[in-house]
Amino acid sequence: MVLLLVRRLFWAVPVLFTVVAVAFLLLHAAPGGPWDTRLQKAAMPGISMDEATRKVLYHRFSLDKPLWRQFVRYLFGDLDENGHFVCGLICGDLGPSYRQRGNTAQNMLFGAPEGKPFWESCFFYSIRLALLALLIALVVGIPAGVTAALKQDTWIDHGITLIATLGISVPNFVIGLILIATLVSAGVGFSVVPRTWSDPWVWIIPAVVLGFGTMAATARLTRASMLEVMRADFVRTARAKGLAEQTIVSAHMLRNALIPVVTLLGPALAELVAGSFVIEMMFGFPGMGRLYTDSVIWKDYPLILSATLLYAALVTLVNLGVDFAYGLLDPRIRAR
Repeated sequence: MVLLLVRRLFWAVPVLFTVVAVAFLLLHAAPGGPWDTRLQKAAMPGISMDEATRKVLYHRFSLDKPLWRQFVRYLFGDLDENGHFVCGLICGDLGPSYRQRGNTAQNMLFGAPEGKPFWESCFFYSIRLALLALLIALVVGIPAGVTAALKQDTWIDHGITLIATLGISVPNFVIGLILIATLVSAGVGFSVVPRTWSDPWVWIIPAVVLGFGTMAATARLTRASMLEVMRADFVRTARAKGLAEQTIVSAHMLRNALIPVVTLLGPALAELVAGSFVIEMMFGFPGMGRLYTDSVIWKDYPLILSATLLYAALVTLVNLGVDFAYGLLDPRIRAR
């Protein structure tokens, strides 16, 4: 099992390299640039940048060099104007920000406000929100799926299936708008869109909205897996041996039924982190959503590449975690 994880981790290196290379080519193939005149006029009417200043900025950030050299500079490093070698991504340098003078992509993603711990950065804000949304999806989705399977063809089963179908069919931002309108009209005693996120309770609503689709998919898949496992021979054998029904459900049915669910939850976590843009913008959440959206609008290449690389690394790590969870749930997979 350890050898399998090491092999998967080794193959993650060319995958991440390919992601960075494709994102780099797509960014430079798109029309316009970080200091495009049209973008300046659209974002700041009445403020324009002369051609000489634009050329200086392009030279300052080496955007006037050939494309292959720009990629090598970003990935491995290059000589600066004084002849000193400056290491690139391979040394952990994510590059400078084109839009915020004197700031770096690394600081914008991982830097916390002055006097705050590192988990107050926008990257860890998004990670914490995604983990909370996944936790809610698991705590609600798995018991709901198990209950629906055990109460098959009853009104409980039909009700859970209906809610799960709605959760999969309706986009999470629509659910968010409906929930905000409902809470505001009901006159709840707290702010739906808070000004500060220091109170843990204000995280609940964005996490529920973000994880509702995952919760619905988890409930449906758990129900289908439980129904399949309930008809297996080893379940009938366990009942014939006189085991308690609770033991059969928890130790035999649920453990085998969770293997397909783990397959879903692996990509789901990465999707919750990467797909939280709209929810973060809707609730004014200080995560990566707004930062990534602004960087795409302003064509801040280092920040876009860094955020894309982070998302790809998260997907890779989550898939490794899924492989490890397979071994814990099924010893046959661990043996192979």
